[in-house]
Amino acid sequence: MTDYIYCLRCPETGDVRYIGKTKNPKTRLASHVSKAKSMHLKHHCSDWIRSLLSKGFRPEFEIIFEVPIGEDWEFHEKRLVTEYREAGQSLVNLTGGGRGFFDPSPSILALRGEARRKYLKDNPEAKDALGAAVAASWADPIRRAERIDAIKTAWKDPEKRRRFLDGMRDEGAIKRRSAASKRRYENPAAVAKQSERMKEIWNTPERRQEASERSQAAWADPEVTERRVAAIKATYAKPEVRQRASEINREIGARPEVKRAKSEKSAAAWQDEKYRSSILATLQSDEFKSDQAERLKSRWKDPDHRQKMQAARWTPEKRREQAERLAQRQKKIQETMTDEVIERRNASIKASWARRKAAKDGAD
Repeated sequence: MTDYIYCLRCPETGDVRYIGKTKNPKTRLASHVSKAKSMHLKHHCSDWIRSLLSKGFRPEFEIIFEVPIGEDWEFHEKRLVTEYREAGQSLVNLTGGGRGFFDPSPSILALRGEARRKYLKDNPEAKDALGAAVAASWADPIRRAERIDAIKTAWKDPEKRRRFLDGMRDEGAIKRRSAASKRRYENPAAVAKQSERMKEIWNTPERRQEASERSQAAWADPEVTERRVAAIKATYAKPEVRQRASEINREIGARPEVKRAKSEKSAAAWQDEKYRSSILATLQSDEFKSDQAERLKSRWKDPDHRQKMQAARWTPEKRREQAERLAQRQKKIQETMTDEVIERRNASIKASWARRKAAKDGAD
């Protein structure tokens, strides 16, 4: 049988409000009206038809395209839905056309999302069952690969990518993600699971390299960098966030294994002549020194910061810590001051004084 693409027009304004496909044009309008009257369907199209019926009107039915035999009707329905929407017609179609619930409008997605969240909140058993089903789906290597490929394909579509990003940046979506993250990290089992997952990534050279390349590619995009930097600044502008981050960093930095790892990493890095030269050049540059001086001046202009630093600096605990650090530093210097190091340092000092003398003689 031949497929037809039809439209339903508003008898009051003449505007096209719905586009669909049928094989039986003679009975399709009656089917729409019957389902709307029976309240069998509750969506935009049926609601619109019921609103017309309540005023004594019926939609106007019109065939707008006869699909050639052998061609895909879904393609033509999607094409016509897009064309009519771009022409300014306010369609009540839930999706962009075709079979299934594909390409729904943002408003429909929002309504469905809200209804879904309410249902899962009111039905804990259904929520648990859904979580188990999703976990099982991701645990299946074949289905996992299929879903990842589908996600990658969707993100490559500029229009879908824009919609995804708009949805992620929505204030309501951000609050929901934040609340979900807080709930998840209040669960010790979830924290342990996440920790194990991250350890698996960073203890596997291939996965660590892959994650590093993805991060570098993202930060190389100026738009992504600007957005991330703005988000980080906005987050750390909150005193409670800075306080929490400081506490976490101190706790992590105090761990013996972290100190040992940092020390080993630093020692290995300083063995690289290129890396050491780069760091020293940066530290000795006028731009770096000027930037550091301005930052210190700015911080010390804040009375609260100055008072806090002065109070923390001269406590007995701080003095004892400073003395211990100084003693450890002196011990380390003595251990590392081999004849070769002393000779290299003396040569560096002599060269530095020679440059100063030459600059002074040139100025004179």
